[in-house]
Amino acid sequence: MYVVGTTDWDSEARKSQTLTCAETVEKDLLKTVVANTIGDDGECDEAEPLIRVTVGNELGAGRPYKARLAANVALACAFVIGALNVVWTVVLKERWAGLFTGYEPLKVLVASVMPIVGLCELGNCPQTTGCGILRGTGRPAVGAHVNLGSFYFVGTPVAVGLAFWLKIGFSGLWFGLLSAQAACAVSILYAVLSRTDWEGEAVRAMSLTSLEMGKVGNDEESSLLLLDDRNGNDEKLGSVL
Repeated sequence: MYVVGTTDWDSEARKSQTLTCAETVEKDLLKTVVANTIGDDGECDEAEPLIRVTVGNELGAGRPYKARLAANVALACAFVIGALNVVWTVVLKERWAGLFTGYEPLKVLVASVMPIVGLCELGNCPQTTGCGILRGTGRPAVGAHVNLGSFYFVGTPVAVGLAFWLKIGFSGLWFGLLSAQAACAVSILYAVLSRTDWEGEAVRAMSLTSLEMGKVGNDEESSLLLLDDRNGNDEKLGSVL
């Protein structure tokens, strides 16, 4: 990313950690309760650092059009992957659990939520990609706030309310995760597509980069002056001796 120079690194690190923890803890909690073998969002999670670095590099190089193009292509690919997840979870809903167990009640239970799992992935893929874009533009706080609000103030209450208060049970937990993914995806996409000034971000990135390069240049110049001064003193000392 291009966040350099005047950036408060401790603050940015805390924001990024908050964003990651908010999403990861909620997902792990719900997936541990329901079943770890039902869904896998590894493709989108692995692509997130790539789009983050790509967008950050393009902005830092002063190419806002290419940064925006990379973001749009990544989001399009994320939607395609999410749609494919919906398809296979619907098509294989009756067979998927059978790959891991022969217990018939469990197979029926898994089959009942597989379409919900697919819809969760439809929201998760663009949401994860969007978080990478926000980090690439130096705005991890936006993603952190969205994740906290979506997963803890939307997803968790819905999951607990449906599963335990309304006695929906297993499906209620997944509806809670679905509501969190939907809220998060819509908010992240709004921040990326409607609230991102790509030209402004490029100017900010270049200004920060220039400040950092100037700082590095000054530091190197100071180091060279100190080295020259030291060498001169050593020569004077040698001549005296």
